[in-house]
Formats: sequence, C-alpha cells, structure tokens
Amino acid sequence: MQKRTATTDAAVTAANASTPRQLQVLTPTNTNTASNVGSDASLGSDSSQSPSALTVRSWSDRDTSLLDLYYEYFHPSHPFVLPRRALQAKLSLLDDLPSLRLLVNVMQYIGSCYRDPVARQHHLRASIYTSDAAVDGFTVQSTLLMSLAESMCDEVTEAEKLFVRALAQARLIGMNKKSFADAEAGFDPVLAESWRRTWWMVYVADANYCIIRQDYKTALLGGENSVDLPCEDESYDQLTIPPTASTMSDYQCREYALDDKSFSSFTYLIDANRIYVRAIRSSTQYSGISQAEMICGNMEAEIASWFIMLPPSKRDLPVQQDAMNQLMFQAHIMMYTALVFLHRPLSNLSYNAAEALSDCGSPPPPLRPEASIGSIMDHQKHADKLFDAIRKQNQCLILLPMRAAQLSPFLICTVACCTIAHLVACKEAFAPDEAEIARCRIRVSMGTLKHYEDIWPKARKILTQLKKIAHAVLQAGAVAQTPIADFEMLAEQDAMFANFFDRDWLQAFEASAA
Repeated sequence: MQKRTATTDAAVTAANASTPRQLQVLTPTNTNTASNVGSDASLGSDSSQSPSALTVRSWSDRDTSLLDLYYEYFHPSHPFVLPRRALQAKLSLLDDLPSLRLLVNVMQYIGSCYRDPVARQHHLRASIYTSDAAVDGFTVQSTLLMSLAESMCDEVTEAEKLFVRALAQARLIGMNKKSFADAEAGFDPVLAESWRRTWWMVYVADANYCIIRQDYKTALLGGENSVDLPCEDESYDQLTIPPTASTMSDYQCREYALDDKSFSSFTYLIDANRIYVRAIRSSTQYSGISQAEMICGNMEAEIASWFIMLPPSKRDLPVQQDAMNQLMFQAHIMMYTALVFLHRPLSNLSYNAAEALSDCGSPPPPLRPEASIGSIMDHQKHADKLFDAIRKQNQCLILLPMRAAQLSPFLICTVACCTIAHLVACKEAFAPDEAEIARCRIRVSMGTLKHYEDIWPKARKILTQLKKIAHAVLQAGAVAQTPIADFEMLAEQDAMFANFFDRDWLQAFEASAA
C-alpha cells in the first residue's frame, strides 16, 4: 500500500510540475498548418474575441458537480481523459490553457446530461462551439467527446463531422504515432497514457460510427495501430502507470508467448471492435449459402478465439455493488451481436417488414435456399446459434446494475438489433412457453433502454421505434405482408404503444431504478 501511494504521489507531483516539454510536444511545428487546422478542424468557428468571462472561469469557480457526474457515469465506458486527480492537478497549473478549459467545458456538458437533460447547460455548449483553442492533445479529446455527445443526442451529421475533425486533429499533432505518447512518458506517464487511450478511443469510435452509418467502412488504416496499448483502468485511475506498455504485436502473438502476459480490458475492447466490424460487414455481403457458410465459420472461429484467449478474470462479467467492468461489458455485447448478424442470414428466422422501422437496422434476412446445398437441419443449427447469442447478450443486460447508468451510447443499437430479431422469433419461431420467456427477456432489453431515455435523446428515439416494431410484429396475421408505408401511421399511435408492454413491470423497473 505504501509503495502504491508513493507512486501515486509522484504522478501528481509530475502533473503539478512545470510543463514546457509537454506544451512543446503538443504544439504543431508548422504554424501555418496549425492555424488552418485550428480553424477548420476545431470544435467551433474562428473567434476573434477571447471566450467570455462567463465561460472562462478559474478551476475554483467551476461547479464541480458536473464533473462528478461525468466521472461517475460517462468516464467508466470511455476512460481516456485524465483521471480526476490528475486533471485537477493540471487545472491547478494550467487553468489558463484554452484547450484545457475547452475540455472541462465539454466534460461538464456531458455531465449535465445526467443531471438536467432539459437544460443541457446550453451556455456550456455555446462556449464549446465558439472556442478558438489551438490544436493539441486536449483539443482532440474535446472534439472526440463532443462527437460522442452529439451522437447520443441523435445529432448524427454533427457527430460525424466532429469525429472527422477529431481524427484530423489527432493526425496533425502525431497522436497516431507511438512517438507522441513516448515523448511524454518520462516526464508525465499519466498524461502519456491518456494520449494513448485517446488515440485508441478514436479507433473505437471509428468502428462504431461505420456501424451506425451502415456502410461498414472505417477511416483508420492498419499502419496507424503502432501506438502502445492502454494499461488496466485500475492502474490508470490510481495514477500507477506500468513502466512498459504492451504493443499490438504483443497482443496479436499472445497465443505463442512463453510467459503468461496479461492485457488490459481496453485492449480486449479494441480487438472486439475490429472483429465486430468485420463480422457485421461480412454478414451483409453473403452472396450465396455455400460462401456464407464458409465466411460465417471463419468469423465464428475468430470470435471463439477471442473468448478462449480471455484470462479467467475477464470471461465473466462480475458485478461489484453498483459497478461493472464497462469495457469488457461492451466487448461481450459486441461479440454476441456479431454472432446474431452472422447466423441470421443462414437461419430460418424470416424477415418482417416492420424491421425496416429501426434506424439501427436489423440482422440481415435469410438467404434464398439453394436446391443442392443446405437443409432444414442446417437452418435450424444456425437458428439455435442465433437464439443462443441473443440470450447471452440479454444475460449481459441482466447483470448490468440498473442504477449505474454507465452504458456507452454506442451500445444502444447493438441492443436494439438483437431485440428486433428476438421479437420476430417470439412471434414466428418459439413455442408458447419459449415465447413467454422471450417476452421476459425482451422486457429486460426494453427496460434497459428505458432507463436511458431521459438521459440520451437517441435512446428515447430507438426505444420508441422498438415499441412500434414490437406492436407490428406481435399483432395477428398479415403484418409481414403490410407495405412499409402503412407503418408510418404508427407514429400517431404512441399512446397505445406506451402500454404495449406490461405496465406493472415497467413501473417496477422505474421504481427500482429511482
């Protein structure tokens, strides 16, 4: 315990020390280029005036409760900005640094979503979009965070623009290279770790945005993965950064390593995102059953190897009071969603026209049968794997502490897609007893999203769409043959859909989450 405290104190001392080296590393060498990117790739438009006194305040004047909310609810699923103690130390020293003030404003804005979703702290948002901070590591963090915030507020176009800017800013200052964090490691290892985590969160965001767009095209190239891998969150939060970092090469060759090297939860999430995108993309490109069987088998092996190579401590999702390992939670959810997408086209679970109501999309419909290939048994095998993956994803949601509200907004659509397939199966594939159990599991999925509808507008929108799809799918008879245009009339029937699921269960859920 004494050793850990000494290391932590040393890290805080480093954060409080003079930082000419840090600022030199963060400042682009070509001032003309920096000026151009600062105007084109910053959060807001150029401003000839300094930010107002209302938005530029000293650390001691700020309402720290919004930062408390950020660190309690948002940070666990997106742990890349400095840990709270390290950030406070930086602010004590560099409170007049515009990019650091900008970062704190963005963090406060996100924190406000968990306290006052109506107001959304509009004065903070205004200050963010009028900032003229120079491009440095904190600016990249601010732009990326604001992109995530706009995404969870269902501002899809703005979120995408901000992500493109964050990526451009990161490349401009060299954050996509190992040397960027290394230049800081000897002086401030916690800041160096934050830079590494920021780049890898750009990678994770890139993967998720291509899924949201449904074009499945990532912007990052394989050569940009030279940045060292993040350490464990516990070490990061305690400011005890290991002296040496793992590399992606170490991770990719882990099965051959002579020593039993451990990797962080963040690392497994990074790889899960890579597999997730490959699997979803592959499932939408099946050209025939024989080719689809081969691709599905290969991707299933890749997913299985990801699970098999997990250390025992990460194979399950243990819950400690109101906390969970959110990074491993995301990774598990993504793997099960990938399996749903891979097996649905090869199963006998038919497609319902109501599935098109979802902005998130849904697992692809079954392929046309080929006379010489496949059989009823083959279809049933894939259907069984499909339903097993849905159940396992749902089991993850059951383990999620309801009061934590730490779910990443990127998981909204993963939950929705599996729920849609579950709804169709409930209507068309399950026996009455199985259907009743499925209804209970569907309530868990819907209830999870309901827990976030007052925090994130996107969750509210997707939840409403799911209710409409559920109403259409589970209605009698000819829903599957009804034209999509007819489903637009469902938008006028929200009052009826609100009562579709058992009201007593929803009231019990709300009471337990209060």
